[in-house]
Amino acid sequence: MEKYVIPKGEALEVYQAQGAFDRCVDEFRAENLEMITAKQLAEARMLGGANHAVSRQWSWLAENFNYLPNGDILVASGAFNPLLQSPSAAKHATDCHRANPFREYFLNDVAVESLQGGAKHKGKVLLLKRKDVPSNISTDAFSKEAVTAFLFGDEADNYGRFLRENGIKNVPLYVVDKAHAKEQGKAFSRALWADYLYYNSALYGNLSNLYDILGRAFGVRRSEPEGRATAPQAPRGFRAGSKYS
Repeated sequence: MEKYVIPKGEALEVYQAQGAFDRCVDEFRAENLEMITAKQLAEARMLGGANHAVSRQWSWLAENFNYLPNGDILVASGAFNPLLQSPSAAKHATDCHRANPFREYFLNDVAVESLQGGAKHKGKVLLLKRKDVPSNISTDAFSKEAVTAFLFGDEADNYGRFLRENGIKNVPLYVVDKAHAKEQGKAFSRALWADYLYYNSALYGNLSNLYDILGRAFGVRRSEPEGRATAPQAPRGFRAGSKYS
């Protein structure tokens, strides 16, 4: 595992694991690290600059996209990401894609209800209506667009400005098409991937390649969870998929 140090008063340490999604998760757990969030990645890129490794490489993110049969999307924070809920969840999801890239990691009713409950609390889960899904997000509107405001939080405007200063006017957002979501008949999860600056820092919520040995993820030192006593419970239920598109 590689370590990158980004100066900022006290140095910010960012680690990189490489390989399939489940391997990256296992490496982070072994080192008491957690997968980087979109906001943390934005902060690291702004601090390190456009030529730093964190800006020149892609990464899986702690957040993820969960698709409902009606086409709507539940964008989950790391605490609510079903793929990261247990040591076995990442492996089950990755094994679905190993078996067939079009095999989905389906969620049971308990998991869906937990995600929907999280959507009632700011910053936990975002309910993104299909009609409101943008294909490109202007970097001067990050704080105004629901999905980038959710992902980058109070750094949305700053990160948008950083991207514009590096020649990026729009960030593409890729999602699973509505027809495929409807065809599955059940809710399912996909991981979220952030590309590097050369490819406009695109956000991919549609990839089905968790098994890819060329995958990679940045990680940061694990922090203590906040608000555990009052926050709604993150989803715990899942069912490995057996339906194919």
